[in-house]
Amino acid sequence: MTKKINRLKIEEFIAGSGAGLTNVTLTYPIHKLIFRQMLHGIPTPMALEQLRTEGIFLLYRGVLPPLCQKVVTTSAMFGLYDYYGAILREDVPQLPENFSKSCAAFLAGSTEAILTPMERIQTILSDTKHNNSYKNTQVAIHKIFKDHGFLELYRSGSTIFIRNSVCTVLYFNSRETIQTYAPKTDSLVYTYILDFFIFFYIF
Repeated sequence: MTKKINRLKIEEFIAGSGAGLTNVTLTYPIHKLIFRQMLHGIPTPMALEQLRTEGIFLLYRGVLPPLCQKVVTTSAMFGLYDYYGAILREDVPQLPENFSKSCAAFLAGSTEAILTPMERIQTILSDTKHNNSYKNTQVAIHKIFKDHGFLELYRSGSTIFIRNSVCTVLYFNSRETIQTYAPKTDSLVYTYILDFFIFFYIF
């Protein structure tokens, strides 16, 4: 047990949480705009006008669930990929290297599906028709759990499981390919910036 715990590298978890925090902060308004267009079938100018009328406070309304989710899941994605990879390399060394890495990425992505409720709450809070029913994240979780039960929080969980697993495999395979051709440097800042842009492109 101790041997496996020592395989965890805190640096990978920190790198993942930083990428997740930056990603949500920059892209949440864009995702909300896209969601409004898809939900109501309205053009971009009308969706923009809706968001402008609601103001900055409501623009970031519902950001807590995806922020928590993304910070935790990307932290887990980076850290657990490294962790599962170490386990597979040490315990199943006969596996081909590329297959072992893909398995580690698949397992890391699968683990993220535990946080499906955060994505469910984000979707509900992004819908204007729920503005009065669900004031904030805490109220939304309480009412959904009370009215519909625990499993409602995991609706579409199987789809999210597949998406996370496939995207995580795609991300780490793309990451290693790009790093192979990218300029070599010992700068951690450069490495984090490169990881962020690869992550932003894939997710």
